[in-house]
Amino acid sequence: YQSRARTWVMTQDLPAPDIPLGFEAQTLQLYALACVYYNTYSTRSAWTDFFFGVDVALPGWFSNRGWLGEANNVCNWYGITCNNSGAVEKLELDTNGLTGYFPPEAALLHDSLQYLDLYNNLVHNKGDIGNSFLGELTKLEYLFYGTTSFEYDGVPTEIGLLTNLKEYDFSYSLYFGELEGSTWSKLSNLNYLVMDGNAYN
Repeated sequence: YQSRARTWVMTQDLPAPDIPLGFEAQTLQLYALACVYYNTYSTRSAWTDFFFGVDVALPGWFSNRGWLGEANNVCNWYGITCNNSGAVEKLELDTNGLTGYFPPEAALLHDSLQYLDLYNNLVHNKGDIGNSFLGELTKLEYLFYGTTSFEYDGVPTEIGLLTNLKEYDFSYSLYFGELEGSTWSKLSNLNYLVMDGNAYN
């Protein structure tokens, strides 16, 4: 997926004239979004084989309007909201048929992303590789990936770096095991937390 994303970015005429972001910021943003698309659109994994069966063609996203279209229209792609400079501020892909795993390259959006909603998708992010990148998204205020297949022994301690977090939902994922108190100690802005449907000890 990374090479496909890179190849697509190289076909774009950058910098896009209608976006105030500079060349480097535009390039990184487009690469991150292309990685999200290529690694979650009809992407097979052991988890999807178990869920759908090995002989069933995977469905794609329910809506992919605009995705991987022209770079200067990125703010009109489905599920994306930009700030005034053209940087992605919200990424709302809940209940949209994502499969595979949500790529760590999404952390390249760390300067602007405040809202990430992956609720109710069949993405299987496992262990440190699949979860730790969330701690790099330090501007996040809203983070939702309940009813997914995010898997971790406990809750990633990197979540404790998201000191701007106001709402957090990882209910009915595959989190289990011990809960570390240090993960929560700096989340003083957190006023909404949903974590049921998991197994802790």
